[in-house]
Amino acid sequence: MQAEIARVRPLEDLAKTEKSSSFRLIFNTIRAVSPEQAASTERIYGYMRYLDDLVDENSSIKPVQEILTEETEAMRNGHPTELQQEHLYGAFDIFSEATANEVKKRLARILQGLIVDAKLRHNQIPMSERQLRTRSFVLTWPVLDVFNLAATGKNTIPVRESVDWMHSIVRVDTLGDLHEDLSHGLNLISKEDMQRYGIVFRNGEPIPADRVADYYFGTADEVIRNADKYANIAYRVGLPTWLATIVYMYSKTRRFQFKGPKSLETTIYQAPLDANATRE
Repeated sequence: MQAEIARVRPLEDLAKTEKSSSFRLIFNTIRAVSPEQAASTERIYGYMRYLDDLVDENSSIKPVQEILTEETEAMRNGHPTELQQEHLYGAFDIFSEATANEVKKRLARILQGLIVDAKLRHNQIPMSERQLRTRSFVLTWPVLDVFNLAATGKNTIPVRESVDWMHSIVRVDTLGDLHEDLSHGLNLISKEDMQRYGIVFRNGEPIPADRVADYYFGTADEVIRNADKYANIAYRVGLPTWLATIVYMYSKTRRFQFKGPKSLETTIYQAPLDANATRE
C-alpha cells in the first residue's frame, strides 16, 4: 500500500524539520534523566510524525485511510504491522506490560485523530469552534499522556481547564502552520472565523491572501493571550516538575515563530481532491 502514495521523509530526517525541532528540548531533557526513556519516546514520536506527514503530503484519501486504519487496529490488537516492527522495535521494552498497553491505547487514539484530519482534507467542510476544541483535546492530550507514561508510568490527570489548555497549544501551532495546512487542503479555521473574515474554502478555487492575512493578524494576539493564560496548567495535571516546566515553556515560547504566514502577498491555492473520490 505504501507504494501507492507519495513518499514522506525518512524517520532519520524528521529531527531536522521545523515541525520536529520544537520537541528537541523535551527529548534532550528526557535523555539527561533517562537515556532509555529518551530512545523509546523518540522512536514513538518518529513513528507518529511519519504518519502525520503521510496525511499532510498526500491528496489521496483512500490509501492513507487504509494505512491509518491498519496501523490503528494493529496497535490495539497487539499484532504489529511491518511499519511498526521496523520503527517501533524495542520502543516498549522499558515499560511494564501494563504501561506499554496504556501507551499503545494512547497511540491508537492519536491515529484515530489523524484519520479525522484525512477525512477533513477530503470533505473540506469547515469545523465549528466547538468541534475544533474537541479535536485539539483528542489529538493532543494522548501525546501528553504518552510522555508522562514514559517518564512516570502514570496517566495525566485532567482538570477543568484541560480542553482550554490543549486548544490554546493547538491554536498556536495551527496559526503558525496556516499557509502549509491550507496549501495541503487542510482547513483548521473555524466556521465562525471563516464567516467573520469572509474566507471561502472550496476545492480548486483560490483563497484571497488578504483575507487569510486579516484572519492571521486578527487572531494572533488572542491566541498568544490564551497560550499565556493556560500555560501554568502544566503544573496541575500530574506531570513531574521537569516535564511540566518543559511543557510550560513550550506554550510560552511558540509565539516566537509568529512571523506571519508565507506569501501573504500572493494567492494561496488549495490541494485538489481525489479525482475519483466521492464525498462522504
